[in-house]
Amino acid sequence: MPCTFPGLSQITRWSFTLAHGISPSLATIEVVPQGQLPAEVGDLVIPTASGPVVFRDCAIDRASIRRSAEGWIVSVGLHDRRWRWQYGAITGRYNIPTADGQVEPATSQSPRQLATRLLTALGETGFAVDGLPEGPRPEVCWDHASPAVELDRLCELLGCRVVLGLDNRVTLCRVGVGGALPALGVERRWTVGVDPPVRPGEIEVVGAPTLFQTRFRLEAVGEERTGAVVPVESLSYRPAAGWGSAPPLFGNVTSLADRQRAQRSVFRWYRIRCTAPDNSDGVFRIPGCDVAVTALWQLLPLRSGLVQVETNAGGFAQPRRPVVEGRWYPGGADGQNHSESRRMARGWRLDRQRGVIELAEPVVLRDANQRCEPAELYLTVAHEVRRSDDRQPVRYVRRRTVAGSPAGAGVWSVRRDELEEIVLGAPLTESGGPTQNSATPQRNTADLHQRADSLASPLEQGLVPASTADVEYVGLHAVAVDGAIQQVQWSEGLEGGVTRASRNSEFATRLKPHAHRRLWRRLAQQAGPGTGPG
Repeated sequence: MPCTFPGLSQITRWSFTLAHGISPSLATIEVVPQGQLPAEVGDLVIPTASGPVVFRDCAIDRASIRRSAEGWIVSVGLHDRRWRWQYGAITGRYNIPTADGQVEPATSQSPRQLATRLLTALGETGFAVDGLPEGPRPEVCWDHASPAVELDRLCELLGCRVVLGLDNRVTLCRVGVGGALPALGVERRWTVGVDPPVRPGEIEVVGAPTLFQTRFRLEAVGEERTGAVVPVESLSYRPAAGWGSAPPLFGNVTSLADRQRAQRSVFRWYRIRCTAPDNSDGVFRIPGCDVAVTALWQLLPLRSGLVQVETNAGGFAQPRRPVVEGRWYPGGADGQNHSESRRMARGWRLDRQRGVIELAEPVVLRDANQRCEPAELYLTVAHEVRRSDDRQPVRYVRRRTVAGSPAGAGVWSVRRDELEEIVLGAPLTESGGPTQNSATPQRNTADLHQRADSLASPLEQGLVPASTADVEYVGLHAVAVDGAIQQVQWSEGLEGGVTRASRNSEFATRLKPHAHRRLWRRLAQQAGPGTGPG
């Protein structure tokens, strides 16, 4: 008895291959030319020895007619109901990292919860997501994204596959986990083997740029005629007698344009010079960083806050404001400077791109002769570090060796930007006293190692050599696809019906392997609509 589909009659030959993934599986049905048109969408019914297997809502993908020795033959291609998954959109952001490297509780979603949202957006019901782990909390940002593509991405990250069962339920299964091919007593061919994966030498999980909190010494700078920012003593319009009696009007600067530059910047702009307590240009000893820093550009742009956080009015953690502290002349009648370091509460802004503090008014120290000199100021701020050779930021990296890899195998690099390493090199004191760079900075590396390992483990498990099997059965039989049984094909012609199934391997030559389909989907998504195979 042939398969059935609404509107198709006099079926002469047919086949249907059920496979893993978000792409619909394909049925090909050959019929004698007929006068009526088949239904665009309908149920494909496959008769098996244990009863009919029904694939709901299959859609016609294509149709063609050819002439052969047997006469005119119409070939119709059908897709299972996953054809609908090419449409739809989902919006949401979950597992948002907080400023201290945790996950905002209001956005926390386990992989199973994320998959539930995606499958619901695809219109699925009665699905099973137990194959996904509960532990990792990968950050996702869906902005009118394809639910199917995001589901595929989530499953790939966690070593799972999308499976459409014979009961029309979608199940997320661990790769390689499933039943054995059934022994039905009607096997006409049984092939076994081994599939050693092409294993990398290492798996590395790469996080976001590492965030450091460091205390820097500042130097007084000003605006040069070219627009450059240079130390005040190097300004081309510096008065011959120096800046000692110049502020705030700078009357001893001859040119009006230069005077305006001085009023705008001299003793009001202070730029990062070096790490504290150093006092030499270009000396940057970043606590907890093993990359050499010899120039300010390697730290820019600065972050707008600190690594340390505070709770805002809405109850959420947010970065604390950078701290400017030091000694300066407060403007008292006694002409005395602050005797000890203190924090500057307000009256300044941070130019993140240039590493400059811009003050609302000139800030100076007074010497014994009541002449002005640069204030002794320090800035504590969060920042990244860029390597001098490739100009890329230092990132958290967790590597693990893959056992049994061939010599010379490369590294499988997986980017997960929700893993942000935080190095607290200059913690603020609760008393408000001066901040100091620490030789033993606090960091969240141990927690990141656990999270990275939970992401890398399923990837490594998928690299274990698998025993494969490929069986052909006489007749049509209800063999289900799962995490191990990757393809099942039913076919029937003049020679009768055949069921073919494979475990830990794929046999269908017209259907590209699952890994290739995933790769093409990624490339097509990057290139835009209309790119790549269907």
